[in-house]
Amino acid sequence: MMRKILYIVTFIVMIIALIIPFKNVDKEVDVKTIEKVIVKQMDTETMQKQDEKALKRGYKVKMNDYQKQYSYGPISYMNVEEITVFYETNEEKRNALLKKAEEHIKSQISVFEGYGEVQTKLLKKSYVKTKGNYVICIVAKNVHSIAQAFESLF
Repeated sequence: MMRKILYIVTFIVMIIALIIPFKNVDKEVDVKTIEKVIVKQMDTETMQKQDEKALKRGYKVKMNDYQKQYSYGPISYMNVEEITVFYETNEEKRNALLKKAEEHIKSQISVFEGYGEVQTKLLKKSYVKTKGNYVICIVAKNVHSIAQAFESLF
């Protein structure tokens, strides 16, 4: 009887030991799924879908710098709200995209600092992170709810 209990306990410990390393592995989420979730959270009156030219101008990236992307940017030049998501499996390229996103935010802050108090405040509260194979940059009034929606997918 005691031996049977010992086998069962050993078996349970082995199962737990096998599960723990895989518990926090980032799951792969499709770009379209992320876009759908984020679009539900964003203010469509202040942002619109951006093209490749806008990314090249704002982030100084070319199409071969990433595998997939989507971007929503400000409707007018006085708005700073934007959401950009890059998908890239190559870690070096992903890190370069993160750096470009951070530089983009710093550049925007230097443009608006001094006269665009609201814009500067939004930019300073921006969310620029990597998660899995994604780099995301969020500048919005509801940055926390958008970031939370993004994080909840992983």
